[in-house]
Amino acid sequence: MHPLTQHLYHWTWGTYRHKPVLAEEGHHRLFGYLKSQLTSKKCHVYKINGTSDHLHIIASLHPELSLSSLIRELKVNSGFFIRFHKVFPEFEGWQTGYTSVTHSIFDLPDLIRHIGDQKNYHLEKTFNDELTILYERMDIIPKFRCFW
Repeated sequence: MHPLTQHLYHWTWGTYRHKPVLAEEGHHRLFGYLKSQLTSKKCHVYKINGTSDHLHIIASLHPELSLSSLIRELKVNSGFFIRFHKVFPEFEGWQTGYTSVTHSIFDLPDLIRHIGDQKNYHLEKTFNDELTILYERMDIIPKFRCFW
């Protein structure tokens, strides 16, 4: 029997020092690249979106993959992609670390709506505000302050 899993992940990470260098006109190239990388690893991508200083991915993780290895590979490869294709000329790299939380599949419609509305959401809230709210909802206490 093959493993049967249903894990809905919400991953997010930001640009180095949270510099607002991810111009909206390049988002489709970056998000398309990330989606292709994930689907090639047999992950199902539900939504990718972001703003000028961070991104969000809602996806499932194939059971044969290690989460930390996958995220490290996504960040390294997408950084190379951005630089090689000059998608965001001022991009210096990704922040150290990432956030990963799991959700019930029943949360998927709300997650897709929230991730899809990042542009409007961040008119009033910063990335740090968003992480603080997420951490409080999930009852997470960060062990170190990698996002502030």
